[in-house]
Amino acid sequence: RLKIIFPVMVKRIKDWMGTHEAPHADEAGAYWLIQKFAGSEFIAKYSAMETVGGKVYSVINVGVGLGPLDEHGGKEGECAMSLVAKALGIYDYPPIKRIVDIILRQDLNGGGDPLGIIRTANAMSRINPQDPREMLAWFVKALDAIYEEEIGFYEAEKEFPRAGQIKQLGKVRMVVIQSDSPYMAKIAFSKKAAVVLQRNSAGLTQIQARHDISLEKVAGEFIRIEPGKWYLKGKGLLLNGSRTYPEVPPTKFTLEYIEQKIRYYL
Repeated sequence: RLKIIFPVMVKRIKDWMGTHEAPHADEAGAYWLIQKFAGSEFIAKYSAMETVGGKVYSVINVGVGLGPLDEHGGKEGECAMSLVAKALGIYDYPPIKRIVDIILRQDLNGGGDPLGIIRTANAMSRINPQDPREMLAWFVKALDAIYEEEIGFYEAEKEFPRAGQIKQLGKVRMVVIQSDSPYMAKIAFSKKAAVVLQRNSAGLTQIQARHDISLEKVAGEFIRIEPGKWYLKGKGLLLNGSRTYPEVPPTKFTLEYIEQKIRYYL
């Protein structure tokens, strides 16, 4: 394949990244990592002066050249993004590792969601193989958003032992949480919770249930006692306000009272 180069900003220093034409999502992910986390030491270690089109550039070669950031030629089980993450010393940070490992798996094994960001990035790159700047700009925004989500999830995992109480209601496991994190319910369900009761610092409360459990009877009583404060979505999500509707007044029910009602109706 032809080699291409394009600008990469490293701590406000303009450098150049070299890779093959029609770069894949792993090269685009490497570009994101370099722009977001690299510093002058990384440039000094991994860039080299090259003449391209009669001009001299400082180039960081990624996925080409058989150098330390090129997975071809003896680096089995790696991709361009995993090599850059390890070179930066951030691969083991869980929010980074989750993203890198997903891209690595798809790079090695193919497949994946046809409408997912990895397949989309690869398709965009094929449309304009020698100028990936549009694809890179889009992919960087996508990874920035996903990275913030991963940080939130990681911080919630660390908070969970302090914020969550696991309770057994017969055969049903309920987790009671006091936290503002929107990721807590996912963590609770990953710990085999059947029902999650969460209250944030504003006093707003939500109850989520596993797909085979109905909250309709609980909702019927709560809506009757506190009309306008509760909303049942489907049969398994009972909301007293939400991030979308923070203006809803907090319930006056204590967590203990709500827990008792859940116990009674399940």
